[in-house]
Amino acid sequence: MFQPVRDMLLRSTNIFLVTSIVLIGTMACGGDTDDVNLETITADPTSFPAPEPTPAPEPTPAPEPTITPVPLEVEPDAANGETLFTAQGCSSCHSTGTNTVVGPGLSGLSKRAGSRVPYQTEIEYVTKSIRSPNAFIVPDFFPDLMPTTFSASMTEEEIADVVAYLLELP
Repeated sequence: MFQPVRDMLLRSTNIFLVTSIVLIGTMACGGDTDDVNLETITADPTSFPAPEPTPAPEPTPAPEPTITPVPLEVEPDAANGETLFTAQGCSSCHSTGTNTVVGPGLSGLSKRAGSRVPYQTEIEYVTKSIRSPNAFIVPDFFPDLMPTTFSASMTEEEIADVVAYLLELP
């Protein structure tokens, strides 16, 4: 359907190019363009090959963000993390089993978290998920469900304690 239109455009383009070359050549040699009969200039459309399509450039992947863990004064305390998990209200939306409450169940989190984002450990993934709840959205869940107010009121050590607790869940 588009072949006749393409051929007509190609023929018109070729005629324009040949005409331009003849006129420029005539003018460059000091000739007068009045003695050039433009109606007798024709071009064979097959003499000019169609331009090859240029491939699209490969997309450049964005560099992975560097996550620098905050050095802790003491080793994380999973028992305190369990207490904080309840006290901060995490258990009202997350079960420690596999069932969904509002957010995903957290059983087996340590197995899943380490493979969610390339080059990121399970500790980094869970920590960032607590600090920035919309950083990683689990499939079948929506953004903005988890408020950031919980992590804003917690110290780095408390967040590390909660992470240690969550990663110990079976």
